[in-house]
Amino acid sequence: MGWGQEVKVRFWGTRGSIPTPGPLTVRHGGNTLCVEVRTADGALLILDAGSGIFPLGLHLDRTESRPLQAHLLLTHTHWDHIQGLPFFTPAHVPGNQLCVWAPRDPRRTIRELLEAQASCNNIPYHLETMAGQLLFRELAEEEFCIGKTRIRTQFLNHTVLCLGYRIEADGQVLVHCTDVEPHLGGLLRKDRKDSGLASRDRSAMREGIMHREDARLVSFARGADLYIQDSMYTPEEYSSRRGWGHSPCDFAIDVALAAEVRRFVLFHHDPDHEDAFLDAMVETCRERAARYQDPPQVLGAWEGLEIDLQGPLPGEPGAP
Repeated sequence: MGWGQEVKVRFWGTRGSIPTPGPLTVRHGGNTLCVEVRTADGALLILDAGSGIFPLGLHLDRTESRPLQAHLLLTHTHWDHIQGLPFFTPAHVPGNQLCVWAPRDPRRTIRELLEAQASCNNIPYHLETMAGQLLFRELAEEEFCIGKTRIRTQFLNHTVLCLGYRIEADGQVLVHCTDVEPHLGGLLRKDRKDSGLASRDRSAMREGIMHREDARLVSFARGADLYIQDSMYTPEEYSSRRGWGHSPCDFAIDVALAAEVRRFVLFHHDPDHEDAFLDAMVETCRERAARYQDPPQVLGAWEGLEIDLQGPLPGEPGAP
């Protein structure tokens, strides 16, 4: 990817829970979660360190000059979000620096949590043997800057402490929210019949939001140029998976609609969902969005997907 004056995003891992390589997941990919973000001033941000961070690390080692400085923004420490970190090649290179940002756990530091994963009993690589410099920063709901990039965090409804990230740089906004579950099963009150549908007004949907914390999620995503959200289940699947900490895709697209985002990407794909199944989920979300005025562009994340926040999406006129 050539980097210009815009925020650019590349997906290296899109799968939740466990890697799923194989012929039926080729198009959307089998690696767990990892997203690369580049800003015009050269900042390298990495969202989560699932198995997708391994091919990212190989790519960076081949293409980037040294020393490399990167910022890893962890949403939380479930296995599918951290399992690739010990295999991130740049972290083993002397002179490179990796700053790890993560939710502040009142019981253990982020370093302790990651050391528990990468102990010598579990894996041949552990934090003490990494030749690069590792720095650790712990976060609550707050705002901070990396270079010229402003980042805001918000806690998400998950089974452990989990942060969403709102990244603002170069006049563009990326919001990344995984993993997150609706508080009351859906976004809108049923008696409103998808509030705003009669007028096809997306902004009117906010009047029908049932739970104030889901309203906060919509506010957090408001106006994003690109919104990435956990969309793990169909509505039918979700009925037997309440409390697992993940979203049905209808809830996710409704958040994107109410937040009036420009583009929406379904993410954190269930390991049971093959490519054809995911294609059908994406099409269902597109159809739901099309009922409203000026709907967001909707994609299902796949490994290798590259998005220029100011340019056309892949498959659009003018896209490479």
